[in-house]
Amino acid sequence: MIRRKKIALLCVTAMVVSSLFTACGKNEKSTKAETQTVQVTKVNGNTVTATVGTISEKQDGQGGSAPEGTPPAAKEGQDGNAPQGTPPAAKDGQDGSAPQSTPSADSNAKNDSTPEGTPSADSKGDNSSSDQGPQGGPMGGGSTFEAGEETITFELTDSTKITLEQLQGSADGTKDDIVENAVLEVTLDKNSKATKIVVKNLQAGNGFGGSDEVTNGTAANTISSDDTVSSKSYESTGDDENAVRVDGAKVTMTDATINKSGGDSSNTENGDFYGANAGLLACNGANVTIDNASVTTNAVNGNGVFSYGEGTTVNISDSKIRTSKNNSGGIQTTGGGTTNASNLDVETKGNSSAAIRSDRGGGTVVVDGGKYVTNGTGSPAIYSTADITAKNATLKANSSEGVVVEGKNSNGHHVYVNGKKLV
Repeated sequence: MIRRKKIALLCVTAMVVSSLFTACGKNEKSTKAETQTVQVTKVNGNTVTATVGTISEKQDGQGGSAPEGTPPAAKEGQDGNAPQGTPPAAKDGQDGSAPQSTPSADSNAKNDSTPEGTPSADSKGDNSSSDQGPQGGPMGGGSTFEAGEETITFELTDSTKITLEQLQGSADGTKDDIVENAVLEVTLDKNSKATKIVVKNLQAGNGFGGSDEVTNGTAANTISSDDTVSSKSYESTGDDENAVRVDGAKVTMTDATINKSGGDSSNTENGDFYGANAGLLACNGANVTIDNASVTTNAVNGNGVFSYGEGTTVNISDSKIRTSKNNSGGIQTTGGGTTNASNLDVETKGNSSAAIRSDRGGGTVVVDGGKYVTNGTGSPAIYSTADITAKNATLKANSSEGVVVEGKNSNGHHVYVNGKKLV
């Protein structure tokens, strides 16, 4: 009887010891930092909700060709005006002698010996040597986020380290970079607080992944028949809404004031690719001539002037464009559209907000004169997935590469600055 009690006692002791080891194992696992790839679906103060998923490579074989060493030929205009691809002439009395194009990464740069037409290095990133051509030079394919079924919620703290992944190297980020639809690599502690976040850059090739369905959003004002308008004001505060849209019409606008003062973007891809939430959007074969306009936006995806789609042409001259939020370029061209810009004064403040910007589907952009300045990270003076020619313009990027040429541009699309082919 005594022997049985000893055996029972040994069994109980073994179970207690085993449970202790098991409990220790669980505690050790729960304190281990966990890193996941997610896409943000909601931001409420410091609380972030996101969908867990994976990043996969995406290939895009589209792209045409242009003669080597020769700027792309202008297309003939559809309306008897100046040929597409030719910037509108400057007004009489303007000398057209703006400073030569000098892409710059930092307004405080000490080295003034950079040759004209040579993209400057990113003052923040770990850039490779210049023998690869323009900064961020040709990268094939692209990446896209594939969402899973799991959703997580985590907290941002003052000690969360945020890094922005760039085409070459990286830069420090802030909480303002954690926005809806951003793709993150996030490391959480046991209390679901973010200790480290990398904001991923999926723009190799065709910009961010996204739907192929064209979604332009809505418009507070739409011009769909031929017209000449002068000294009109266009306002918008709506979500995914343009302040003014020119849809398939031939329109001349003089002394216009365009103000996109608010309104959320429900999908950054629709803003980047198709013009949702832009100040002015021209689409469906519109032909728009804009002179002496003032364009201001204060919304994510608030691109100033957006030309979308084959057959669409925007001729803009002697105008001022200011954008404040992320993903808000100065002049944006996608889907095969055309933009001709003469003597513009453009400045952007947000991240991923190039002054001269193109994205999915590319197009043709011709810039003559003017000043183009960016201040956000990942915001080059020129971001190209199109044929872009710039001359007699001041190009300045204070926190980014001077010129970024993406993906398929190495296969048929080119950037020229003052007659020099960069790629």
